[in-house]
Amino acid sequence: MSRRTVLAGALGLAATGALDWKARSAWAAVEPTVITVSPDGTADFLSPRLANASITSSSATNPYLIMVQPGVYTEREWTVAPYTTIRGTSRTDCILAGALPDSATDAQISGNSTLWLKETAGLENLTVTAVNMRYAVHSESSGGNADAVHLIKNCRIEHLGNQGARAWRTANPGSGMSPSTVWVSERPWGYGSASGVYERFEDCTFVGTREPWYIHTNKDFTAPTVNELVNCELIQTGPFTAPMLTVQSLGSGQADSVTLTGCTLTGRFIYDEDRPWISVKADRQVADKSETSITLTDCTPVGYRAAHRGLALKLTAVDTAHDISIDVAGDAAPLLMGTPTFRHGGGGIASYTYGQWDISGILVGSAGNVTVDNTLGRRLGNCATTPRQLIIMIGGTTRVIDFTEDLTGQPNAYILNLINIQVSGQLVAAEYAVTAGETYPTFTERESVQANTGTAGIARWAAVVATGTGVRLMTATDPAAALAGVAIEQLGPGRSGRVLAAGILRPNQLLGIATATVLNGQPLYLSDTVAGRFSMSGTRQVGVAIADGWMQLP
Repeated sequence: MSRRTVLAGALGLAATGALDWKARSAWAAVEPTVITVSPDGTADFLSPRLANASITSSSATNPYLIMVQPGVYTEREWTVAPYTTIRGTSRTDCILAGALPDSATDAQISGNSTLWLKETAGLENLTVTAVNMRYAVHSESSGGNADAVHLIKNCRIEHLGNQGARAWRTANPGSGMSPSTVWVSERPWGYGSASGVYERFEDCTFVGTREPWYIHTNKDFTAPTVNELVNCELIQTGPFTAPMLTVQSLGSGQADSVTLTGCTLTGRFIYDEDRPWISVKADRQVADKSETSITLTDCTPVGYRAAHRGLALKLTAVDTAHDISIDVAGDAAPLLMGTPTFRHGGGGIASYTYGQWDISGILVGSAGNVTVDNTLGRRLGNCATTPRQLIIMIGGTTRVIDFTEDLTGQPNAYILNLINIQVSGQLVAAEYAVTAGETYPTFTERESVQANTGTAGIARWAAVVATGTGVRLMTATDPAAALAGVAIEQLGPGRSGRVLAAGILRPNQLLGIATATVLNGQPLYLSDTVAGRFSMSGTRQVGVAIADGWMQLP
């Protein structure tokens, strides 16, 4: 059977829209046209870049393989041809070494990477390095490479840093170039994804003074980007304040994902942010901007830090003793809340509901200079000409808020006050940072879904004890050894949610010490006076700070 026949089934699936990731990667299993590279002149070409430049007809049915013999190849700033795999005969001895001199300009450093991946392609059994440059590998096409597949196997990708350029400028002030302007995002893998892009990394090592692996999405995807790292090692050689891995969700509108399985992470935390929020579409202005889910299975413990700016309208019950239902209606409800999310309360914690839409007022677009309808006032508009109502059902009580004036330019505080006047004593309306209050990665083997079998409500980040059939709020007298973890989600009595058994956590991810100053080596205790809470002093130690601002539990 010819290689074209082998691939025909996959191409047919693509036409019907039923193509899965394995089928999309079928090109890599097709018998390729092989080109050889050796620095001694005994092969087809002297370098990978020259071999790559000779490819003009590659496709899914006509893939190419560039076989690279040992050597140090110093080319930079070139793009792997579509449906082409560059494969070294030895990961340690086949080195693509991009470098610029210490005297390089800012434009040269920020404008050069060792190589690029854009369209579907692969790298295998190679070492790729960068010095005084942007990235070792720049996987990016400004969102223009939809549905690309990148398969990376057994590679070492390393950015050796731009410190040489900084040192040279310090020693040569007459150059007129400042050390402070040297490119600081010295990433081994710099990655801007596109709609439907699939990237898979197997048995790879990423080393960098900044985060070893990084992704940002783009705007208005029609399919999610899926990223898998399997049996990889991520080594962060810079300061602890730099993240281990960074994810930037920028308005794709899709359920994007980053999954790590069996990975070793030499660092402390994952960083998750939304700058800049590129999409200007109305249906992309959501409060929860953490579009990219992060899942780790059988990986080194690592912390999580988010810096998302989205805010939602939140309605919180005043009565914490009971699970109070909260529903919204009226023509203002879809404008202010969209499809709301409800969290059950009772047993000392408040029920609440929060909206789908962003009310933060942040500027959006690639330059961060576009104003959209992302405040309460802009969402309601001129209610003098088009009056609107927000109807709130609180348990068995109904409250109606009439909006009858032009609210377009009013701040959120003004409109929140209009709501709070009508719901006083029953609800509190406020802005809500959704990602900070709701989002956390999935740590497969370190967490589970548990029912709250006690009578006390369990707040997010509260300490819990296992009961055999679920968990309950940890009391002020339970022994430290009984600690089963912390609740990732609020759990009303009888309700189920995620519980994290162990991990690396920030103070604001441990109930009771959110504002504490945590220094490396400090012990973490359970509160001796308040159920479910942690403390920086006490008699029941359950953890220790492994760095400033980070606790290891247990």
